[in-house]
Amino acid sequence: MDIDARTLRRAREDRGFTLVEILIAIVLVGVLSAVVVVGVGQLTSKGTTAACSTSADAARTASTAYYASNLAYPTTFAQLTGSSLMSTPAGATVAGATMSVGGSGGWTLTLEPGVGTAPPTFSCTTSAATTTAGATTTVGATTTVTATTVPAGSLPVTGAILWLDASQPASITLTGSNVTRWADGSGGGADATATGSTGPTVVTAGGRSYLSFNGTNQQMALTLAGSKSTIIAVVRSTSTTWGSYGSVLENRSGGRLGNIFESGATNFHFNPYPASVRKNGIAVTSPFNVGPVGQFMVLTVVPRYPTASSQLGIGALENNWYSPIQLGELIVYPRTLTPTELQAVEQYLTTKWGVA
Repeated sequence: MDIDARTLRRAREDRGFTLVEILIAIVLVGVLSAVVVVGVGQLTSKGTTAACSTSADAARTASTAYYASNLAYPTTFAQLTGSSLMSTPAGATVAGATMSVGGSGGWTLTLEPGVGTAPPTFSCTTSAATTTAGATTTVGATTTVTATTVPAGSLPVTGAILWLDASQPASITLTGSNVTRWADGSGGGADATATGSTGPTVVTAGGRSYLSFNGTNQQMALTLAGSKSTIIAVVRSTSTTWGSYGSVLENRSGGRLGNIFESGATNFHFNPYPASVRKNGIAVTSPFNVGPVGQFMVLTVVPRYPTASSQLGIGALENNWYSPIQLGELIVYPRTLTPTELQAVEQYLTTKWGVA
Protein backbone atom coordinates (compact mmCIF):
# COMPACT_ATOMS: atom_id res chain seq x y z
CA MET A 1 0.00 0.00 0.00
CA ASP A 2 1.29 3.43 -0.93
CA ILE A 3 1.73 6.02 1.84
CA ASP A 4 1.19 9.66 1.01
CA ALA A 5 4.53 11.60 1.06
CA ARG A 6 2.99 14.41 3.02
CA THR A 7 1.88 12.02 5.74
CA LEU A 8 5.44 10.66 6.12
CA ARG A 9 6.89 14.17 6.29
CA ARG A 10 4.35 15.19 8.98
CA ALA A 11 5.21 12.10 11.02
CA ARG A 12 8.90 12.93 10.95
CA GLU A 13 8.21 16.55 12.01
CA ASP A 14 5.99 15.51 14.96
CA ARG A 15 8.33 12.95 16.44
CA GLY A 16 10.03 15.53 18.97
CA PHE A 17 13.58 15.30 20.43
CA THR A 18 15.49 12.08 20.56
CA LEU A 19 16.97 10.79 23.83
CA VAL A 20 20.48 11.67 22.66
CA GLU A 21 19.48 15.26 21.94
CA ILE A 22 17.88 15.64 25.36
CA LEU A 23 20.98 14.25 27.10
CA ILE A 24 23.23 16.67 25.19
CA ALA A 25 21.02 19.60 26.24
CA ILE A 26 21.12 18.53 29.89
CA VAL A 27 24.92 18.31 29.82
CA LEU A 28 25.23 21.76 28.23
CA VAL A 29 22.92 23.33 30.83
CA GLY A 30 24.93 21.72 33.63
CA VAL A 31 28.23 23.01 32.26
CA LEU A 32 26.87 26.54 31.89
CA SER A 33 25.41 26.46 35.41
CA ALA A 34 28.73 25.37 36.88
CA VAL A 35 30.52 28.22 35.10
CA VAL A 36 28.05 30.78 36.45
CA VAL A 37 28.21 29.39 40.02
CA VAL A 38 32.00 29.38 40.02
CA GLY A 39 32.10 32.96 38.69
CA VAL A 40 29.62 34.26 41.27
CA GLY A 41 31.41 32.35 44.03
CA GLN A 42 34.72 33.91 43.10
CA LEU A 43 33.19 37.41 43.06
CA THR A 44 31.58 36.79 46.47
CA SER A 45 34.87 35.55 47.87
CA LYS A 46 36.73 38.61 46.57
CA GLY A 47 34.08 40.95 48.00
CA THR A 48 34.22 39.24 51.37
CA THR A 49 38.02 39.42 51.45
CA ALA A 50 37.89 43.15 50.60
CA ALA A 51 35.34 43.83 53.37
CA CYS A 52 37.45 41.83 55.80
CA SER A 53 40.63 43.73 54.88
CA THR A 54 38.83 47.10 55.15
CA SER A 55 37.59 46.25 58.65
CA ALA A 56 41.08 45.23 59.74
CA ASP A 57 42.55 48.50 58.44
CA ALA A 58 39.80 50.50 60.18
CA ALA A 59 40.56 48.71 63.45
CA ARG A 60 44.26 49.48 63.09
CA THR A 61 43.61 53.20 62.50
CA ALA A 62 41.13 53.38 65.38
CA SER A 63 43.59 51.63 67.70
CA THR A 64 46.27 54.23 66.93
CA ALA A 65 43.81 57.07 67.62
CA TYR A 66 42.76 55.34 70.86
CA TYR A 67 46.39 55.31 71.98
CA ALA A 68 46.70 59.03 71.29
CA SER A 69 43.84 59.69 73.70
CA ASN A 70 44.62 57.11 76.39
CA LEU A 71 48.37 56.40 76.13
CA ALA A 72 47.45 52.71 76.04
CA TYR A 73 46.17 50.35 73.36
CA PRO A 74 42.68 48.81 73.40
CA THR A 75 42.12 45.20 74.40
CA THR A 76 38.48 44.91 73.23
CA PHE A 77 36.49 46.19 70.27
CA ALA A 78 34.03 47.88 72.61
CA GLN A 79 36.76 50.37 73.51
CA LEU A 80 36.92 51.38 69.85
CA THR A 81 33.24 51.31 68.91
CA GLY A 82 32.14 52.80 72.23
CA SER A 83 34.40 55.85 71.77
CA SER A 84 33.19 56.39 68.18
CA LEU A 85 36.66 55.72 66.80
CA MET A 86 35.34 52.82 64.75
CA SER A 87 31.90 52.07 63.36
CA THR A 88 30.47 48.58 63.68
CA PRO A 89 29.94 47.21 60.13
CA ALA A 90 26.39 46.34 59.10
CA GLY A 91 25.42 42.91 60.36
CA ALA A 92 28.46 42.57 62.60
CA THR A 93 28.41 41.51 66.24
CA VAL A 94 31.03 42.46 68.80
CA ALA A 95 32.09 40.23 71.69
CA GLY A 96 35.25 41.04 73.59
CA ALA A 97 38.22 40.79 71.26
CA THR A 98 36.24 39.55 68.25
CA MET A 99 33.99 41.16 65.67
CA SER A 100 32.18 38.91 63.22
CA VAL A 101 29.68 38.81 60.38
CA GLY A 102 27.89 35.48 59.96
CA GLY A 103 26.21 33.79 57.05
CA SER A 104 27.31 33.75 53.42
CA GLY A 105 30.29 36.01 52.87
CA GLY A 106 31.01 36.15 56.59
CA TRP A 107 34.26 37.01 58.32
CA THR A 108 35.75 37.20 61.79
CA LEU A 109 38.09 39.97 62.99
CA THR A 110 40.23 39.13 66.03
CA LEU A 111 42.17 41.59 68.21
CA GLU A 112 45.42 40.18 69.58
CA PRO A 113 46.87 42.51 72.27
CA GLY A 114 50.56 43.27 71.94
CA VAL A 115 53.11 42.11 74.48
CA GLY A 116 53.85 44.79 77.06
CA THR A 117 53.50 48.21 75.41
CA ALA A 118 53.51 46.81 71.86
CA PRO A 119 50.50 47.61 69.64
CA PRO A 120 47.81 45.01 68.93
CA THR A 121 47.51 42.88 65.81
CA PHE A 122 44.21 42.47 63.94
CA SER A 123 43.61 39.23 62.04
CA CYS A 124 40.55 38.97 59.81
CA THR A 125 39.57 35.55 58.43
CA THR A 126 36.97 35.07 55.71
CA SER A 127 34.94 31.93 55.07
CA ALA A 128 33.35 32.08 51.63
CA ALA A 129 31.68 28.94 50.20
CA THR A 130 32.39 28.07 46.56
CA THR A 131 30.57 25.34 44.58
CA THR A 132 32.60 23.57 41.92
CA ALA A 133 31.15 20.78 39.78
CA GLY A 134 28.58 19.85 42.37
CA ALA A 135 31.02 19.82 45.31
CA THR A 136 31.07 22.53 48.02
CA THR A 137 34.43 23.60 49.34
CA THR A 138 35.29 26.37 51.85
CA VAL A 139 37.77 28.94 50.65
CA GLY A 140 39.32 30.88 53.55
CA ALA A 141 41.57 33.94 53.42
CA THR A 142 43.30 35.65 56.34
CA THR A 143 44.33 39.31 56.41
CA THR A 144 46.59 40.47 59.25
CA VAL A 145 47.51 44.06 60.07
CA THR A 146 49.25 45.67 63.06
CA ALA A 147 48.34 48.99 64.68
CA THR A 148 50.79 51.83 64.21
CA THR A 149 53.25 51.86 67.09
CA VAL A 150 53.19 54.94 69.32
CA PRO A 151 55.59 53.98 72.10
CA ALA A 152 56.61 56.18 75.00
CA GLY A 153 58.98 58.87 73.82
CA SER A 154 57.30 59.18 70.42
CA LEU A 155 54.65 61.40 68.90
CA PRO A 156 51.41 60.05 67.37
CA VAL A 157 52.17 61.98 64.16
CA THR A 158 55.70 61.73 62.80
CA GLY A 159 57.66 64.40 60.96
CA ALA A 160 58.05 67.07 63.67
CA ILE A 161 61.02 69.41 63.15
CA LEU A 162 61.01 70.65 66.76
CA TRP A 163 59.97 68.84 69.93
CA LEU A 164 60.74 70.36 73.31
CA ASP A 165 59.36 68.37 76.24
CA ALA A 166 59.74 69.52 79.85
CA SER A 167 58.64 66.09 81.11
CA GLN A 168 62.00 64.70 79.93
CA PRO A 169 64.56 65.78 82.58
CA ALA A 170 67.46 64.63 80.42
CA SER A 171 66.53 67.23 77.81
CA ILE A 172 67.05 70.13 80.25
CA THR A 173 70.43 71.57 81.22
CA LEU A 174 70.55 73.74 84.35
CA THR A 175 73.04 76.26 85.64
CA GLY A 176 71.98 76.77 89.20
CA SER A 177 68.20 77.06 89.03
CA ASN A 178 68.11 78.43 85.50
CA VAL A 179 67.70 76.50 82.26
CA THR A 180 70.53 77.12 79.83
CA ARG A 181 69.68 74.47 77.23
CA TRP A 182 66.53 72.63 76.19
CA ALA A 183 67.33 69.73 73.84
CA ASP A 184 65.24 69.11 70.74
CA GLY A 185 63.74 65.63 70.80
CA SER A 186 62.73 65.59 67.13
CA GLY A 187 66.18 64.56 65.97
CA GLY A 188 66.65 67.79 64.04
CA GLY A 189 69.12 69.28 66.50
CA ALA A 190 67.25 72.58 66.98
CA ASP A 191 68.18 72.88 70.67
CA ALA A 192 67.01 76.02 72.46
CA THR A 193 69.54 78.00 74.52
CA ALA A 194 69.01 80.75 77.05
CA THR A 195 69.80 84.34 76.07
CA GLY A 196 70.94 87.11 78.35
CA SER A 197 72.08 86.58 81.90
CA THR A 198 69.33 84.20 83.06
CA GLY A 199 67.22 81.50 81.49
CA PRO A 200 63.79 80.25 82.56
CA THR A 201 63.35 78.10 85.64
CA VAL A 202 61.79 74.68 86.13
CA VAL A 203 58.60 74.62 88.18
CA THR A 204 56.34 71.76 89.22
CA ALA A 205 52.54 71.80 89.18
CA GLY A 206 50.29 68.79 89.60
CA GLY A 207 53.30 66.49 89.59
CA ARG A 208 54.42 67.76 86.18
CA SER A 209 57.42 69.91 85.27
CA TYR A 210 57.24 73.08 83.20
CA LEU A 211 59.63 75.79 82.08
CA SER A 212 58.63 79.13 83.58
CA PHE A 213 59.48 82.46 81.87
CA ASN A 214 59.26 85.56 84.06
CA GLY A 215 57.91 87.96 81.41
CA THR A 216 60.74 90.43 82.06
CA ASN A 217 63.99 89.23 80.51
CA GLN A 218 63.84 85.47 80.05
CA GLN A 219 63.71 83.79 76.67
CA MET A 220 65.33 80.91 74.79
CA ALA A 221 66.72 81.16 71.27
CA LEU A 222 66.92 78.59 68.49
CA THR A 223 67.45 78.31 64.75
CA LEU A 224 64.79 76.50 62.78
CA ALA A 225 64.91 76.66 59.00
CA GLY A 226 62.05 75.85 56.65
CA SER A 227 58.33 76.17 57.21
CA LYS A 228 56.90 76.32 60.72
CA SER A 229 53.42 75.46 59.45
CA THR A 230 51.86 73.98 62.62
CA ILE A 231 52.90 75.02 66.15
CA ILE A 232 51.36 73.16 69.10
CA ALA A 233 52.13 73.99 72.72
CA VAL A 234 51.03 73.14 76.24
CA VAL A 235 51.12 76.60 77.83
CA ARG A 236 49.55 79.02 80.26
CA SER A 237 50.16 82.56 81.44
CA THR A 238 51.12 83.20 85.06
CA SER A 239 49.01 86.37 84.81
CA THR A 240 45.40 86.98 83.83
CA THR A 241 46.65 88.26 80.45
CA TRP A 242 49.55 87.43 78.14
CA GLY A 243 51.55 90.31 79.62
CA SER A 244 53.48 92.00 76.83
CA TYR A 245 53.82 91.07 73.16
CA GLY A 246 55.44 87.71 73.70
CA SER A 247 54.94 84.29 72.18
CA VAL A 248 55.60 80.60 72.59
CA LEU A 249 57.60 80.82 69.34
CA GLU A 250 58.25 83.95 67.28
CA ASN A 251 61.03 85.77 65.49
CA ARG A 252 64.12 87.18 67.14
CA SER A 253 65.10 88.77 63.84
CA GLY A 254 63.64 88.81 60.35
CA GLY A 255 59.94 88.71 59.54
CA ARG A 256 57.18 87.79 61.96
CA LEU A 257 55.51 84.41 61.72
CA GLY A 258 52.13 85.52 63.04
CA ASN A 259 52.08 83.93 66.49
CA ILE A 260 52.15 86.98 68.78
CA PHE A 261 50.17 87.50 71.99
CA GLU A 262 48.32 90.78 72.43
CA SER A 263 49.75 92.97 75.17
CA GLY A 264 47.57 93.16 78.27
CA ALA A 265 44.89 90.93 76.72
CA THR A 266 43.99 87.29 76.12
CA ASN A 267 43.84 87.29 72.32
CA PHE A 268 46.48 87.42 69.56
CA HIS A 269 48.12 90.51 68.13
CA PHE A 270 46.92 91.72 64.72
CA ASN A 271 50.34 92.51 63.21
CA PRO A 272 50.09 89.89 61.85
CA TYR A 273 47.27 87.66 62.99
CA PRO A 274 47.78 83.89 62.81
CA ALA A 275 46.15 82.04 59.92
CA SER A 276 44.21 79.90 62.43
CA VAL A 277 44.13 79.06 66.15
CA ARG A 278 42.74 76.16 68.18
CA LYS A 279 42.41 75.89 71.95
CA ASN A 280 42.03 72.40 73.41
CA GLY A 281 40.96 71.05 70.03
CA ILE A 282 38.35 73.74 69.33
CA ALA A 283 38.81 76.35 66.58
CA VAL A 284 38.92 79.99 67.73
CA THR A 285 38.02 82.79 65.33
CA SER A 286 39.63 86.21 64.91
CA PRO A 287 40.81 88.05 67.00
CA PHE A 288 41.64 84.61 68.43
CA ASN A 289 40.70 85.20 72.05
CA VAL A 290 41.83 82.10 73.98
CA GLY A 291 41.02 83.34 77.47
CA PRO A 292 41.13 82.50 80.25
CA VAL A 293 44.87 82.15 79.75
CA GLY A 294 45.80 81.41 83.37
CA GLN A 295 44.96 77.72 82.91
CA PHE A 296 47.08 75.24 80.99
CA MET A 297 45.80 74.70 77.45
CA VAL A 298 46.78 72.86 74.30
CA LEU A 299 47.31 75.81 71.94
CA THR A 300 47.59 75.12 68.20
CA VAL A 301 48.63 77.92 65.85
CA VAL A 302 49.01 77.92 62.08
CA PRO A 303 51.21 81.00 61.45
CA ARG A 304 50.33 83.37 58.63
CA TYR A 305 53.94 83.56 57.46
CA PRO A 306 55.51 80.21 58.44
CA THR A 307 58.79 80.82 56.57
CA ALA A 308 59.31 84.47 57.58
CA SER A 309 62.23 83.80 59.93
CA SER A 310 64.56 81.03 61.06
CA GLN A 311 65.95 82.92 64.06
CA LEU A 312 63.32 82.27 66.71
CA GLY A 313 62.67 82.94 70.38
CA ILE A 314 60.58 81.16 73.00
CA GLY A 315 58.78 83.42 75.48
CA ALA A 316 59.57 86.68 73.71
CA LEU A 317 59.22 88.70 70.51
CA GLU A 318 62.17 90.33 68.75
CA ASN A 319 64.33 90.38 71.90
CA ASN A 320 62.15 93.15 73.22
CA TRP A 321 58.74 91.99 74.47
CA TYR A 322 58.31 89.14 76.93
CA SER A 323 55.43 87.03 78.21
CA PRO A 324 55.07 85.48 81.70
CA ILE A 325 54.32 81.95 80.55
CA GLN A 326 54.84 78.38 81.70
CA LEU A 327 55.53 75.92 78.91
CA GLY A 328 55.27 72.14 79.13
CA GLU A 329 55.73 71.01 75.56
CA LEU A 330 56.33 72.64 72.18
CA ILE A 331 55.97 70.79 68.86
CA VAL A 332 56.45 72.19 65.36
CA TYR A 333 55.58 70.51 62.05
CA PRO A 334 56.75 71.73 58.63
CA ARG A 335 53.29 71.24 57.13
CA THR A 336 49.67 71.88 57.98
CA LEU A 337 48.37 68.77 59.73
CA THR A 338 45.16 67.11 58.62
CA PRO A 339 42.17 67.31 61.00
CA THR A 340 42.74 63.67 62.01
CA GLU A 341 46.43 64.30 62.69
CA LEU A 342 45.66 67.45 64.68
CA GLN A 343 43.16 65.56 66.80
CA ALA A 344 45.69 62.80 67.48
CA VAL A 345 48.42 65.20 68.64
CA GLU A 346 46.06 67.40 70.65
CA GLN A 347 44.49 64.41 72.41
CA TYR A 348 47.94 63.03 73.12
CA LEU A 349 48.98 66.29 74.79
CA THR A 350 45.66 66.70 76.60
CA THR A 351 45.99 63.27 78.21
CA LYS A 352 49.70 63.54 78.90
CA TRP A 353 49.49 66.94 80.62
CA GLY A 354 46.07 66.58 82.25
CA VAL A 355 44.60 69.58 80.44
CA ALA A 356 40.99 70.07 81.44
